[in-house]
Amino acid sequence: MRQWAEVSYGPSEPAEKKQTQPLRYLGIRLVKVQGLLFEEGSRCRYFAVATNRREKGDWIVKWRRQKAGTVEHVRDELKNGLAAAALPSQKFGANAAWFLINCLAYNLSSGIRATAPDESLRTARLKQLRFRLFDVAARVARDRRKISVRFAASVAWIKQQMALFSIFESKTQPTG
Repeated sequence: MRQWAEVSYGPSEPAEKKQTQPLRYLGIRLVKVQGLLFEEGSRCRYFAVATNRREKGDWIVKWRRQKAGTVEHVRDELKNGLAAAALPSQKFGANAAWFLINCLAYNLSSGIRATAPDESLRTARLKQLRFRLFDVAARVARDRRKISVRFAASVAWIKQQMALFSIFESKTQPTG
């Protein structure tokens, strides 16, 4: 049995800024139907949720339970797909920058997957996405003020790239 209540709690540290909404605190109590028969002998377990959402408390508890386990997929992609597990340095700042770059790369790849014209790319893992979109031989040529790229790829791949570039427009201008 799951029960919840809104708790009037104020943190002891003044970490919230003036512009932010104050957090709501929900207390969740899980009551075992069998009572004291199992595990450590307690009848209830207590959890807390801090949120800035304004919906009803039962909706927040249900929404939070639906999201349970989804962050593990992101963590797996970061560690195994983008090498976030192998930190480059013993310095905290360098490792923080490395992890931030990994998170940005993950967000970009998620955006590419969400808007990809090819349906098979929408569920592709990072390694497959990298090999299908970016791992192709090319020759960069510079002539006067014009840079051109010649791909050693099929026409279908080039059309797929052009469709992807039309979604993510990038403004370019010649430089001296």
